[in-house]
Amino acid sequence: MKKVLIIILVLMLVWVGWIQMGSTPEWKSSESFLDVTETVLTDTLCVRNIVAMQPYMLAYDYQSGKHFYEKLKLYFDAAKQVGNFGKRTVVLLPEYLGTWLVVSGEKASVAEASTITGAMAMMVLSNPIKFSRAFFMHQNEGDRVAATIFRMKAQAMADAYANTFKTLAKEFGVTINAGSIVLPDPNVKANAITTDFNQPLYNSTFVFILTEQLMRRS
Repeated sequence: MKKVLIIILVLMLVWVGWIQMGSTPEWKSSESFLDVTETVLTDTLCVRNIVAMQPYMLAYDYQSGKHFYEKLKLYFDAAKQVGNFGKRTVVLLPEYLGTWLVVSGEKASVAEASTITGAMAMMVLSNPIKFSRAFFMHQNEGDRVAATIFRMKAQAMADAYANTFKTLAKEFGVTINAGSIVLPDPNVKANAITTDFNQPLYNSTFVFILTEQLMRRS
């Protein structure tokens, strides 16, 4: 019995050590993979314009707020260089762009996993207390495991998303419809995105305007 307890204790210590390892992803330089730039209509009399972007995102582009910002900045830089940005430009980004920030701050192995199921399993093992709390508090959701993971990462996701687009809006002088992100009952308070752990998940879009203020669109 004593040997069994020792083995269990050793395994628990190894697990705790594994949880702590690799939680700060190594920085990797971003690559845009940009291959198409198309101007639909050019009118020198027009004082407003819309720039639509479809960034080619890889899993490691979501490993941290810095990764996310640096990747998107490549596209904003490209649009600026070809003269797409003016004083009243609105940038449109695609649905679910911010949703995969759910892997932000996780081990590199999560982003490198070959399947979503494998990635979720590693996230659960890396966050046992947070996951358990969220899992047992919400029992009536369809994909309960996925919903639980989004709940436990919600505020970190919201912060990375908001910081990225507030910075880009200010840096490039444009208004940004930032694409959607899945969060539990997100709202805007004091120019920040707040989430309510106990409320349903919503696919929401936020608009970041030139003054760095932001507003929500469901």
